[in-house]
Amino acid sequence: MEQPSQPRDVFRDGKDFEALSRAIGGNYMPSVLWGWPWRKLLTAHPLGGCVMSDDQSEGVVNEFGEVWNYPNLYVSDGSIIPTRYP
Repeated sequence: MEQPSQPRDVFRDGKDFEALSRAIGGNYMPSVLWGWPWRKLLTAHPLGGCVMSDDQSEGVVNEFGEVWNYPNLYVSDGSIIPTRYP
């Protein structure tokens, strides 16, 4: 199979995301912000939003990133960063 000279921009057409969604039984819905007039790629919470805490009443995960009351379920991304990173 011949390789394209330029990598495809999957964010531009969304066909890969649509195919992936169908393959796992989902429905792909493009962001309204990706259409005219905005045309912006957006992540709503790149950091924060999944609070790390010493107590389950104060947050979602413990100091190891393990979700309170869900043994062996871990969050390992930027969402557990407790404050905005400068």
